[in-house]
Amino acid sequence: MASVQDIKRRIRSVRNTRKITRALELVAAAKLRRAQIRIEAMRPYADTMRELIAGVGRAASSVRGLPLLQQRDEVKTVAIVPLTGDRGLAGAFNAQVIRRALALDRRRLPARLRRLFILANNVVHLSCSGSGTERGQ
Repeated sequence: MASVQDIKRRIRSVRNTRKITRALELVAAAKLRRAQIRIEAMRPYADTMRELIAGVGRAASSVRGLPLLQQRDEVKTVAIVPLTGDRGLAGAFNAQVIRRALALDRRRLPARLRRLFILANNVVHLSCSGSGTERGQ
């Protein structure tokens, strides 16, 4: 049988656990409110994006006739333009994008047909050959 001191200790432990649980509930409720406010603030952006996408879909029929988008019988040159991020801590993402662009470049096209453009602070034209990379400005 538990002593009076053990029972008091247990009651105190349950009260402290209840206080901690209540504090965590308050923190979770505050985070939920902030998230709801952010979501409601993004609603106009989402509506504008939906309108923009719908406009692009309507305009797609007029774009199909452009010579740039026509299927070619003979491929003379292919340009690959990888787009990377410019935000902080995006190094791994950027490296992966460039690595995949280079792999796509080497795998699918003969060296004489391919041109890879890397865009940074200024435009740099990379002419890739089978043995290495030559830089041209």
